[in-house]
Amino acid sequence: AILCAGILPAFGAERALREYGLQTGRDFSIMVFDDQLSFIPNNGSKPMFTSVRSSICEAGFAVAHMLIRAIENKTNGLEQELWKADIINGQSTSPPFQR
Repeated sequence: AILCAGILPAFGAERALREYGLQTGRDFSIMVFDDQLSFIPNNGSKPMFTSVRSSICEAGFAVAHMLIRAIENKTNGLEQELWKADIINGQSTSPPFQR
């Protein structure tokens, strides 16, 4: 399996492995982080790539609010948040390897 930071590196990984006769979804899996801001959409009833999705827009608002609280000295040091992410099953996931 290959984990890519975005859809463009995933296209590159798929192309490189295809040159070796391997097929996405059959011989290997590709999973991408999809912030839904890409100019190349990864959506539809069955997206091309399996993805981990989290809203970058909502994260930006949260970080801005953290920064404002820090500037106004309303925090006791470093803040952290744990965000839920969705896994969207796409066409790029292969079944487990059988020996």
